[in-house]
Amino acid sequence: MYDEIVKEFRERKRNFSELHISHCLAQDNLVGAIKVAAKAIDKKGKINSHQRRVGRENLDKFASGLVVEKSKIEKAKSFDDLLSVIESIDSERIGVLTKYDTALRIGAFRKLYPDKVYLHAGTKIGVRYLLGKAAVKGRKCISINQLPPELLEFDLTASELEDLFCHYKTAFKDGCFTAKDSKGNSFSSC
Repeated sequence: MYDEIVKEFRERKRNFSELHISHCLAQDNLVGAIKVAAKAIDKKGKINSHQRRVGRENLDKFASGLVVEKSKIEKAKSFDDLLSVIESIDSERIGVLTKYDTALRIGAFRKLYPDKVYLHAGTKIGVRYLLGKAAVKGRKCISINQLPPELLEFDLTASELEDLFCHYKTAFKDGCFTAKDSKGNSFSSC
């Protein structure tokens, strides 16, 4: 049932967050990784599309605030711990998605990965379409085990599932999906 959408997702996934994560992983130390992650830049200095509206100046201030918290970031033992440290930073125009994406990048550098699907922005919409309003109401995340077994067969990580629900949110509307592939061809599970 989900074959087409997962295939399309895997073909295009490189265009989502991997360039920014790779640049973060290429840093020599944690401070460098924190700066690159919080500024949301790839090796060419291009800001991730999720963070473009935040603006370079606000991202720079956010990065400075996170560098101050380096010891807390270093002590984080799980992705949840890391995300909590990052969420504690109050910085202008820095929202839930930017904080999650930053935690994902720093987490990759620290080898701390999410084990649940965090619900924010488009991800929340995609999960709501698939599982219903009650599954997401008042929740910050859901367990991977709450997802349909047919979707779990693809062995996607929690962060890949987050990307899938975010970028293909409308594909899960009405219990079936309709999406377009990279060539603009429509396909549907209905």
